[in-house]
Amino acid sequence: MNSPCWTTAIIHQARWPFAVAVAGSKAIFVGSGTSGVDVYDSATDHWSATAGGLSQERYQVRAASVGREALFAGGCTDPQQSDFSRISDVVDIYDSATDHWRSATLSQARIDMGVTTVGSKVLFAGGFTRPKEGSYSAAVDIYDSVTGAWSTAALSHARASRVAATAGTKALFTAGWGSPAGAEAVVDVYDSATGEWTTAQLTVPRLVGSVATVGTIALFVGDVFRWLDVVDIYDGATDQWTSATLSQGRPSPATTTVGTRVFLAGMAAGAVREGPHRAVDIYDSATDRWTTATLSYDHGGPGTVATSVDSTALFAGNGVVDIYDSATDRWSTAALSQRRRGMVTASVGTTALFAGGHRWSTADLQRRHWEMATRSRRLTPLPNSDVVDLYHAAGGQ
Repeated sequence: MNSPCWTTAIIHQARWPFAVAVAGSKAIFVGSGTSGVDVYDSATDHWSATAGGLSQERYQVRAASVGREALFAGGCTDPQQSDFSRISDVVDIYDSATDHWRSATLSQARIDMGVTTVGSKVLFAGGFTRPKEGSYSAAVDIYDSVTGAWSTAALSHARASRVAATAGTKALFTAGWGSPAGAEAVVDVYDSATGEWTTAQLTVPRLVGSVATVGTIALFVGDVFRWLDVVDIYDGATDQWTSATLSQGRPSPATTTVGTRVFLAGMAAGAVREGPHRAVDIYDSATDRWTTATLSYDHGGPGTVATSVDSTALFAGNGVVDIYDSATDRWSTAALSQRRRGMVTASVGTTALFAGGHRWSTADLQRRHWEMATRSRRLTPLPNSDVVDLYHAAGGQ
């Protein structure tokens, strides 16, 4: 077996923000105001680019995958993302086996939907219909990949949240905007086995937290605006809720799963609070025990992104990658080819990809600090990146 190695690639356009979905042996990158699509095939280690893969150019697309298909739904068609009056109802569907695209339509145009896959179904729930006016949706669009049919349902009330997860046969949607009090504690639960909807409650309301899954268990943790140490844990097999406490409170950690263990590390990009971001809380669903570890470096401003491949968990930020090998119980580090924030990450086959985002060089950082120190009315946009760093767990091809 070959030793793990790193390679780099260049996508056809510098991207941020954008989305990725994995279907079959392929990772499909879309968005950032273009209809162009970049596709990485892990079976051949080959990249391809399609100028007009999406039927509509847009930003803030929500992605999902089911079977051999990848779906890219909704978003905003405003190039400046300042108006948000031009919201899309388009769903572009890619078949990784045939390399064919087709499109469908949501029941209501929106952004910031909760998206998850349970069994053969993909659910797109809630979202903003008119963000500047604070208008939310309760609509749920359900795509069945077996029949190719669409159906609709409704959340218990209108809300906009990206926090969604699958635990066993259950799809869960929580947190976000919509409640008169601001943060949300209500959880809408869809049982794919019965088709029934029920509700539950988190122990604390959350706006934009993180979620992780392991087996039939889902963990809801953090909040973008607050240092929370409470973890809400749902077991889809028993339909029971419990809670736990992190080693330290922090907003929206990056999450990934290896085997029976969930890793909650650092702080995801977009969280607005500063502070220490090196802590890693580890939950083992086999033993129901928590342990801790520490990242080698404070990923700080650029935030942490995480993914896993084979027996390895990877945490990237600030140009550094912390790598945990569960087979040897050892940590190591590597360096990205370019320091950047807002990366999108995915794993396909035996390869983990860290793609695009904002360049975050020393010069970029110094200029941003100067603009903030002088209270500049307009911060200079950070340049987008077209770089992809690839970690090959089984060695390069």
